[in-house]
Amino acid sequence: MTLQINLGDTAVTFHRQLHTSTGAISSGDALPEFFVFQGSATAPVWAATMSLTDSTGFYRGTFTAVSSTGFAAGLYGSVQVRGVVAGTTGVSIIPFFIVPTTTARIGARVVAASSDGSTAIQAGLATQAQLFAVSTAEQAALQTWTSGVQTAVLTRVSSESSGLKTWTSGVQTVILADSLTQSSAIQTFSSGIHTSLLADSLAQSTAIMAWSSGIQTAVLTSISSESSGLKVWTSGVQTVLLADSFAQSTAIMADTRSVSTAGQAALQTWTSAIQTAVLTRVSSESSGLKVWTSGVQTVLLTASTAMQASIESTIAGRVSAIAGTDTTGVPVATATWLRKIDWLYGWHANRQTFDRTTGLGTIYNASTIAIATFNASDDGTTFVRPKASS
Repeated sequence: MTLQINLGDTAVTFHRQLHTSTGAISSGDALPEFFVFQGSATAPVWAATMSLTDSTGFYRGTFTAVSSTGFAAGLYGSVQVRGVVAGTTGVSIIPFFIVPTTTARIGARVVAASSDGSTAIQAGLATQAQLFAVSTAEQAALQTWTSGVQTAVLTRVSSESSGLKTWTSGVQTVILADSLTQSSAIQTFSSGIHTSLLADSLAQSTAIMAWSSGIQTAVLTSISSESSGLKVWTSGVQTVLLADSFAQSTAIMADTRSVSTAGQAALQTWTSAIQTAVLTRVSSESSGLKVWTSGVQTVLLTASTAMQASIESTIAGRVSAIAGTDTTGVPVATATWLRKIDWLYGWHANRQTFDRTTGLGTIYNASTIAIATFNASDDGTTFVRPKASS
């Protein structure tokens, strides 16, 4: 209940009772103190010590509510009583309201009493009528003022609510747009990485195929060269053997004019056998060389295919095995792609706070440690979220 005090009261008296922590009435360790506050002032307009009445634990306080001591009409206030019982301090609050005094207005209209009693009665009646008129006017003015205050408050609340709704909608729109942009950037970045890895694998495969083709070409060239050399050698051997056989035949014919027909036939048979043996050996060597060459080609192609599959498997395994780390701040523009992926993941997965009053946004990592902040602004038309900084 609020105590009403008339401005000009010279003795405002109030009482308070002290208790122990269990609720029993008790005298204080010392006389309680009281402080009178009015309006929004932080300093008391009155401070004094209460006095003990004739009963245990009952105390009385008195102050003067006059303008000269700092009191003003039309303001709410409170009396703060502070008492100590058994070392424990307790506080009690008494609210009050200062109302204007009517003594000055009435006294100005009172006619001094004369020996004629009727004069005093007439003066009293006139004063009472004027008092009612003043009270009615003040009530009407108070109602008008109260209505104006209510209208202003409702208008201000409606305006603030509308502005807050608009601002909140703008924040939501910007956050959603930012999330979509970040998601699009992640997809684009991931697609770029995938394309780069595929391009790198294709380049490795192309290099392996080019290397294998080079080896095949070199082997075939070597085989061709060897075959050509063998043919030349074989032709030379045939030529030498034929020449030798011819020389032998000529010598035999020159030195032994009397060789019989049977001896010449035997010589021709021997020469033919030598030619046949040489040609058979050459054919066998050529066939073996062809089989060896085909085996080398098969082994090289198998090794090339296995090496390509191994390289692709190694690249895929190493990329998928790379583990991310908990981000510790905003990455620079030249940071590694893995560092930037960690930041984008942390931005969407971890906790963020935003102070709608100051515009301060805070970004946390997975360990709930603040790692970056940004200061957003809103001029009523454009919401701006600047670059975050560590």
